[in-house]
Amino acid sequence: MKTEERSNRMEVNRRHVLRGAVGGGLVLLVGGTAWLAGGRTLPLRSARRALMGTTATILLAHEPRAAAEEAVRDAFAAMEAAASTLTRFEDTSDVGRVNAMPGRRVPVSPATARLMRASLALARASDGAFDPTLDRLVDLWGFHARRRPERIPDDAALTPWRTGAGYRRLEIAETGERTTLRLAAPYLGIDLGGIAKGFAVDRAVERLRAHGVAHALVEAGGDLYALGGHPSGSAWRVGVRHP
Repeated sequence: MKTEERSNRMEVNRRHVLRGAVGGGLVLLVGGTAWLAGGRTLPLRSARRALMGTTATILLAHEPRAAAEEAVRDAFAAMEAAASTLTRFEDTSDVGRVNAMPGRRVPVSPATARLMRASLALARASDGAFDPTLDRLVDLWGFHARRRPERIPDDAALTPWRTGAGYRRLEIAETGERTTLRLAAPYLGIDLGGIAKGFAVDRAVERLRAHGVAHALVEAGGDLYALGGHPSGSAWRVGVRHP
């Protein structure tokens, strides 16, 4: 490839996507230039926000600037709405309320119900390799605190988990237009850390599409969605940082 051609080809890596971020606020910057058919150019804009215990980043090619900023604000709002109902760290979230009341049917939002159905489908398909009910087991080993456990959990503490897959004891019920979740055993707890960020990314992409955005990358903690392609006509190129 000629040097001039290479300079006109946008390669997006993690460092480029995250460039221009400040704290947890929303920053929208010109991060490069996209070449379109007919010689017209669009600025590639990037924005970043702290979200779900990590960072969420949006890179898009869209004009005018005000429309791009509105689309990004709406996309981040959709991600934050998803996070607020799915987090296990807040007692007032859907997941927090279900975890606080094992044995009881707890009404949840349509978005939470939608994700729980998807989670249970994955649990069944993987025969429990993915299980959204392991919150208290993970905590038992000390992983939520991000530290090594002071001691290995004893057999008595682990016995309930040996009796069968926890996800089979998570019940979803429909009553009219209301959906409820029920944990049928007190040792169970919902943890959607393996799927919630991807769900939030999908909600952001839905909002970008609604604003007419055709070309974008949306990423949250490694979960990434590539919308359309690079506006130059080539595919998006995504670099993965060496660990």
